Amino acid sequence: PFAFYASAMLGLNRLDPVLSSATVRRFLKKGPRSTEPAPAEAASAATPTAELPKRIISRGPNHTWLVDLTVMPTTAGFWVPWLPFSFLQSWPFCWWIAVVVDHFSRTVVGHAVFKTQPTAAEVLRVLVRASRNAGRRPKYLISDHGTQFGNEYRAWCKRRGVTPRFGAIGKFGSISLIERCILTLKSEGLRRILVPLRQSAMRDEISAIVDWYNGFRPHEALGGATPNETYRKVRPACRRPRIEPRARYPARRGEKRR
Repeated sequence: PFAFYASAMLGLNRLDPVLSSATVRRFLKKGPRSTEPAPAEAASAATPTAELPKRIISRGPNHTWLVDLTVMPTTAGFWVPWLPFSFLQSWPFCWWIAVVVDHFSRTVVGHAVFKTQPTAAEVLRVLVRASRNAGRRPKYLISDHGTQFGNEYRAWCKRRGVTPRFGAIGKFGSISLIERCILTLKSEGLRRILVPLRQSAMRDEISAIVDWYNGFRPHEALGGATPNETYRKVRPACRRPRIEPRARYPARRGEKRR
C-alpha cells in the first residue's frame, strides 16, 4: 500500500522548478541557509566519562549512528481504554519499532519490528545486523537513557570499540535527528496506510518506507540530495544535467511562456 503514495512524495527541489522573481526575493529576505550536513545533534549529549569531547562531528558515513525506539498504533490502537485502565503498549494494539540512522547521511541503516518492548539483547541484534550490512561499526553510537541502553549495551559497545553517547536529559537537540527521521517515517509513510496486524506484513511495510526514505526523499540539510546519494557519495540527481522538452523555457522577462 505504501508504494501507491511514494511516487507523489518527491520534493520540489528534485524537480528543479523555475521560480518567479517574487518567490526568489522572498527567499532572499529570509537569509541564506547552509547546505552542509549539520554536526551531530549530540552537541549537548551527555557522556558517562568526563574525558570525552562535548561535541561529535560526523566525519563521514558510518562515523556516528543514532538508535532509538518508537511505538506505532495498529488499527486497534493502544490508546483505547477497553478496561478501567489502558492496555499496555504491545501487540495487537501497537508495534514497537527500532531504528538506526547514520548521522552524516541521514540513511536508515537498520530497523526492526517487535510485538512488545524489545530487550537490550534484541536491540543489540539490530545493531549487529546494521553493522554487517554497512560492513563496519560506527565510532560513536548515540541513544537516549532507555532501559535497553544500560550495562549490557555499554559492555557490547566496549567489546567492539564503539563509544556510547547518551542524549542529555531535559535538553532539546540531543537526538533530534533520529526523532525527526521517525516522525517522517510515520507522517509520510505509516499514517497513510492501514497499519497491518501481521508482523511479516508490518516488516514489509517498514522496509518499503525505509527504501523510499533512503533512495528518493531529498533533504534540505543535504542540499537536496537523498540519504543514499550522500551515503554512497554520488552526484545528487538535482545537480545532474536537466532535460527541458519545452522550447524557449524558462521565458525571459517580457516574453510569454508557451
